[in-house]
Amino acid sequence: MTAYTLKLKLRDQKADRLMLDLKAIGNLVKEDTEESRKNLFDTFKKLSARPQVHDKRWLEMIVNFTPRDGAPLTELAKWLGLAKRVADLDDTREGTFTLSQWHVDLIWSRLSSDKFVLVNGLDPLLAEFLLEFMQVTGKNFPDGEPKGTENES
Repeated sequence: MTAYTLKLKLRDQKADRLMLDLKAIGNLVKEDTEESRKNLFDTFKKLSARPQVHDKRWLEMIVNFTPRDGAPLTELAKWLGLAKRVADLDDTREGTFTLSQWHVDLIWSRLSSDKFVLVNGLDPLLAEFLLEFMQVTGKNFPDGEPKGTENES
């Protein structure tokens, strides 16, 4: 059975945009205490010093996606194991993540589906992750950039 190993990275933000985990921020502001305010301040201080996004964010976005009109759990069931593995990733350090051919095909079917829509545009860090995913897996969009043109300026 073929296995593919992705190198998961902490990618430096290249623009003046900051990606926030709303759940984590929500947990920090849930309690209005001196300690929670300090934790919130410390969180933003760390982010502004060296804002980074871990590739786990992109995997979560892909794996946890559901179309706007929803999807039956029976259709999402094939994602359960992969969703758990992605959720368990440590997003504080770089590492590797191994995918089977079945998982690669599952992810690719979602990425190439007309239902998989990016509402806020294509983040440059997502683009980097997807290019590396395609390089590792050999997958390519039919209307993607032709080989040999990526280094032209």
